[in-house]
Amino acid sequence: MIGAAVRKAVDETTARLAPILEEARAAKEAKASQPAQQFTRTQLNELVEAGKLTQDAADAILENQIVDRATRAATEKATQEVAGREQQRTTTEQLAEFQALVPDAWVPGTSERESVESAYRDLVASGLKGTKEQLEVAALRAAFGAPASIRKARGLGKNGPSESFEDTGGAGGGNRRGAGESTDGPPRGLTARQVQHYERGIQAGRYKGWSDVREELKFASKAART
Repeated sequence: MIGAAVRKAVDETTARLAPILEEARAAKEAKASQPAQQFTRTQLNELVEAGKLTQDAADAILENQIVDRATRAATEKATQEVAGREQQRTTTEQLAEFQALVPDAWVPGTSERESVESAYRDLVASGLKGTKEQLEVAALRAAFGAPASIRKARGLGKNGPSESFEDTGGAGGGNRRGAGESTDGPPRGLTARQVQHYERGIQAGRYKGWSDVREELKFASKAART
């Protein structure tokens, strides 16, 4: 009975102290995250004149503050640059993925391109901020949905049409394609509209042939998996 009473008392005390301890911990963390107090040259001079600080100590404090601010600024700039590069890489991969799935969205005059341009104008008018490429990705998503949704709607593999024809290294370093597939014709897995798009590109000289198309789609497929 005594043991049970003691355990009950301990539990009750712990329950009462828990909020207080949590508040103290949060206050300690908040204080630790705050930058050290910064002094102006005028404030330091006043402390020196009042005899509360030596001139050497005041000079050291001022110098340390300058170094600290410069370090913080450099760290923040570096962090922003790294984040910016990563964001740009992601945007480029997303554009490549959309281009493999909806190639006509890049062809002037097509209904797909008109849908993207309309969505782009709406996003800009709504105040959405970002680079031109980021807004282009947002417009593509608004016009056609997410790449995964596009593939699902078409009944395609997780990597889109390029999944069925991507060259794969075989034994002895050779390449492997779908059985019976001609290297001079369009890859398997493309829709009729995509075939037309790439045929126009070949005729216009944007691609030397279907081998160039395969390389572009293979790059898009790898970017989608990264």
